[in-house]
Amino acid sequence: MTAEVEPEVEYGHRLHPVVHWLAPVFTIATVWATREVITIVYTRVSGREAPVPSDLRTSWKRALAWTAVTTTTAALVEVSVRRLANEREVVRVLRRGRPAA
Repeated sequence: MTAEVEPEVEYGHRLHPVVHWLAPVFTIATVWATREVITIVYTRVSGREAPVPSDLRTSWKRALAWTAVTTTTAALVEVSVRRLANEREVVRVLRRGRPAA
């Protein structure tokens, strides 16, 4: 009988230093691309241009709704990108911790 070795997992601490530098850059690019996609989809579905919240001609209701949709989506994308980077590293640490069969 072999005893299973419980791997030590340090979430986010074993990431390569370059990942810490690239993750924010990749997140910014992904969020920008997401906002562009939202704008394109809105324009195609509604048949009018996407609202510009800073434009005084845009009603408060549309400005707040647009801001809520875009920022919520951007936040979800940001969290997903960062979690994906960390999960890949955790999987790598778990695989390293398994004893050879």
